[in-house]
Amino acid sequence: EREMPKYAKMGFTEMGIFWDWAALYQKDPALFDSTKTPEAKPEGPERDAFLEDLKEKRAFYGGEAYEQSRTPDQKEAFGRALHNTMDLWYAHQGTTVY
Repeated sequence: EREMPKYAKMGFTEMGIFWDWAALYQKDPALFDSTKTPEAKPEGPERDAFLEDLKEKRAFYGGEAYEQSRTPDQKEAFGRALHNTMDLWYAHQGTTVY
């Protein structure tokens, strides 16, 4: 807010910031294994066991290669953005969505 007078002189009455969440480090889609999803498992004990493995991190949605396709630094940056800033974008009282 303290900068608003400076920008108002240039013709800006409002300012917006766009965070390009799609530019965050994504997993490699070429490594996604569709057989390693709950939807690929038949309903019943096999799917239930797979869901439990996902919960306990013994299995990964899309497979282990897909899960490991980010470097540790990329994974940390993605997690920080997801868990520490996403609420500002979607839930902040000053956010206006058109």
